[in-house]
This record gives sequence, structure tokens and C-alpha cells, in this order.
Amino acid sequence: MSRIFQYNVLETSTRDWRPSSSSTNKLQSSSKSRSSSFIAGSVAQDLEKPKTAWLSFEFFFYYSVLGSIIILACFRLFGVSNAKHPNFINLEKHLKPGWMFGRKVDVSDHQYASFRENMPILLGVIAGYFLLWNAIRLIFSHKVQDKLALKNMYRFWFSMVFSLIVYGSGMIYVFSIVFIYYLISKVFRDHILNPLLSWGFSIFLLLYKEHFGLYKFANLHPFLSFLDDHTGILERWYVLFNISILRLISYNLDYYWSIKYPSQNLSAVLVEKERNPNDLSYSDRIRLNCNPEDYNIKNFLGYVFYAPLYLAGPIITYNNFVSQTKYQIESPLKYRNFYYGLRFLVCVMLMEFLLHFCYVTAITKEKSLHAYTTLESSMASFVVLFLTWLKLLIPWRLFRWWSLMDDIEPPENIIRCMCNNYSAIGFWRAWHRSYNRWLIRYLYIPIGGKKYPILNSFLIFTFVALWHDVSWELFFWGWLIVLFILPERLCSYASFKFGWTRHPQYRLLAGIGGALNLYFMVICNLIGFVMDIHGIKDMLFRLFGTFQGIYFSIVAILMFFSASQMMIEIRKNEEENGLDLPC
Repeated sequence: MSRIFQYNVLETSTRDWRPSSSSTNKLQSSSKSRSSSFIAGSVAQDLEKPKTAWLSFEFFFYYSVLGSIIILACFRLFGVSNAKHPNFINLEKHLKPGWMFGRKVDVSDHQYASFRENMPILLGVIAGYFLLWNAIRLIFSHKVQDKLALKNMYRFWFSMVFSLIVYGSGMIYVFSIVFIYYLISKVFRDHILNPLLSWGFSIFLLLYKEHFGLYKFANLHPFLSFLDDHTGILERWYVLFNISILRLISYNLDYYWSIKYPSQNLSAVLVEKERNPNDLSYSDRIRLNCNPEDYNIKNFLGYVFYAPLYLAGPIITYNNFVSQTKYQIESPLKYRNFYYGLRFLVCVMLMEFLLHFCYVTAITKEKSLHAYTTLESSMASFVVLFLTWLKLLIPWRLFRWWSLMDDIEPPENIIRCMCNNYSAIGFWRAWHRSYNRWLIRYLYIPIGGKKYPILNSFLIFTFVALWHDVSWELFFWGWLIVLFILPERLCSYASFKFGWTRHPQYRLLAGIGGALNLYFMVICNLIGFVMDIHGIKDMLFRLFGTFQGIYFSIVAILMFFSASQMMIEIRKNEEENGLDLPC
């Protein structure tokens, strides 16, 4: 059972996993590994402790703090979700009959409720995909020698049909936009206008794509009115198009760099250095260019509309995608996809349990947090944030599982639980990780990278907010994230500069920093994804403007401090076992 929670179930061919042959090698690798923040740095270097901290009196104190608060939270949250609670009558319109122990299920989050309702259909499509592929393979196996080319052809045509069914006549808009990107890449090639126009057109689409989506074909000509009646499963093609924009930028810029730097070619490196394709690292597949003939219209469309990743990702770069269609990644873990599926199922069951026993999303939808105590409203807000994290993880895992079974391994979007992050920098490296890596490759490094870290972080999070939605709440959220990251960067620099990380008590000081990080990260993400500005103002007043709120904040900081110490120890154990995660 524990095997499904091992890291190599999530990813197989990345630089993050470095298996060690002995405990000595583990210690050596951990001493050389890089830390994700000033908090993690101290403990990674503390190699003189022969005993684990998990059984110390100090950690038993942390267990008691976390255990008592978690038990209290469960009772309180179950209480506010009980039919006997005076405010329950306002929540009933957000509930539907469930299947767990006679409880109703919270369906107030329409985005996840729609996904939950259609999950059996998606699972049926995935099963149909592989049944059809196996049938084609049996029919043509004796007629076609290149089995990989046959599979790539199948991926291409299935993806085209799948996209057409999903969007219907909306594919006319989508194909028009896709053709413009392809035209930009082929006309301007290695000219600077290629990346400039690609980025400019992308920002234009993010700002105005919804306006284009409102136009009817009948407005263009009455003869075309019949197209308005054939819009496909998703009537609004522009809702999920943001992720396609990332793929289109990836193709254009990878093509631009392949002409600009022709020596960094994947096939040439394999031949010149006599390397086995199985030895390619994940970063090699991203960094090294494809052959010039690989940047063709068939590969381009196959990449942009690849069915398993088309609707929600994760995001895979063009170079990486094409390299995997030629040289598949082989997992050293037997039955890896089976374990990954079990892990996905565990996440779904956890979500179902929370939706049946904890109606906190309905409470926030009703904007009735003021009807509860500070303790109850704060705990409800935190659980809503956890549910937001979980509702994104589940579709990402489902579509990635489909892709893994199809022998294409995109990056894992979430490599740590939301509750296992104490560093703001580390959190954003682990959260929507494929998007984070995309931002680093196509935006952060091209605009200067570490030369202008503060300014570039501001630009990055402004784009991230715009990419999610044109909303002042999201812009405010992005800018707050930059402000909260700044103190961590300064403390990290000072700690390593002046050697504070070697101090015996530095771990405790780092835990305080981690607790404050956690506290303010929760507030930031509530602004961006859960509450509006007015709701967060009321929450802040109740936390800092009342005696009860201040008391609760102190207890919360103590809880976050205890959790930070445990997270630090987890990372120390990971590094000792050869696992070097930058978060």
C-alpha cells in the first residue's frame, strides 16, 4: 500500500530523483543538494545527528499540538455541516443526495460538480481510446513495420476527432487562431518578431477572447446560422483555450530557438556522444531541439490537440512531446501506471468524503462566514482552500494518467500536498509545476531571469493572474504573492551569506519563518481563489481586530510552527534518501 505514495510513482525520468547505493552516498548527495528556501537549507546540512527527530520529546509536543487542533477542527466543521446547525437551512440549496452514509453532497462548486458528473463519461472515453488502439494494432500489426509511426498516426487522428466533438463549430475559431500562430512561426522563423508577435497575440487573446466567443456565425452571414446549432459538448470554446495558448507559444519559441541555436539538436547529441535514448534526462528532452523536419504541420497539430492533455494539461513543451513520440520514457517501476491510478483513486475518495461531511464550499458561496465563530470561519476557509487544491489535482491526475498509459509522460503538476509546504517559493515550484516550468523556460529566463529577480517576479505573477482571468482580485493576489516572497528571498540570502544556517538553533528560527509564511500564504490564496476583497477584509478584521481573533492567530502560528518542523524533517529524510526536490 505504501508503494503508491512513493515519489517514483509520480515521475520517473527527472533530475529530481537520484537513487543512492548506500547510506554514505545518500549523505553525500544530500550535502550537495540545493535547498528550496532558507528554511530547508539548515536542516539539509545538519548531518551530524545520528538519530531521527521523529521520536524525540520535541516532536511529540508537535504531534500533540497538531493532533488536538485537527480533532477540534473535525468536530467543529462537522458541526457546521450538520442539519441541526441554525445556518444549515441556507446551505440546503447547494446540496444534492449523496452516496456516503446517507449524507448529502456539496455541489456548490459548479466547476468541480460538472467534472464530477462527467467523470464516468471521461473514463469511458479513456477506455474507448485504448480499446480502439488495441483493435487497430491487431489489424495492422502484420502490415506496418514501424509500430511507433502507427501509434503517432492514431494519436493524431483521434485527437482531431476528439477536439471536433468537444468544440463542434467552435473549432473554426480555434483552427483560425492556431493557423495564425503557425503562420507567425514559419514567416518570421529566427527573427525577433517571431517571439514578440507570439507573445503579443497571446496577450491580446487573453484579454479579448471572450468577446470573440460572443459572436454568432449568423452575424457574419445568415447562411452560416446553422453552425450556431452545432457547437459541440463545450459551447464556449474560449473557456479552456488558455492552456492551448501555452502550447502555441511553446511551439513558436522552440522552433525559433532551433533555428537560432542549431547545434543544440537532440538527434545530433545522441549520435555524437553515443548516448542511449533511455539515458536522456527530462531536462534534455526539453532543452535540446528537434530535427528541422520535426517542426511540421502534422506534429504541430498533433501536439496542440493531443487528446489526453488537451482540456486541462499538464503542460508539456513541444520539444519534449516530439522527443517522446520518438524515444519513449521507460519507468523502472513495475506496474507504475497501476499505482498511479490507485493514487488518483485515493484523491477522489478523499474529495468525496470532504464533500459529503464538510459543506464549507457552500458556506463561502452563501457568503455567510460572518454567521460562524472566528475559529469556525477560519477553519472553513482553510478547508475551502484545500478543496480548491484538490479539485484541480484530480482532473490533472486523471488526464496525466491517460497520457502515461499512452506512453507520453508530461510533468507532474503537484508533487507535494498543499499541507506540506512552508516556503512560498517552494510552494510555487510544487503547485501547477508544469506551468511553473513553462514560465521559467518561456518567460522568466528570456526577460533576464535572476538578473532582475524582483521585477521579473512581478511580471511573471502579473501574467499568471491575466492567464487565469481578467480580474482585479487575481491581479491583487499575484502582486501580494511577490510581496510575501520578497522577505523569504532576503532572509534566505542573509542566512547563507552570514552562515546562520550552521547555528544549532537555526532550525527553530526557520520554523518561525515557515509558520509566518504559511499564515500569509493562506491569506493570499484566499484572496485569489476563494473570497473577494470585501470578504477578505471581514476575515482580516476578525483575525486581527478582535481579542478572539488574535488568540486564534497565535494558536494558528503555533500549529504552523509545529507543522513546519515536521516538514523540515521530511525534507531532510528525502535528501538522505537521494531525493532532491526544489520545493
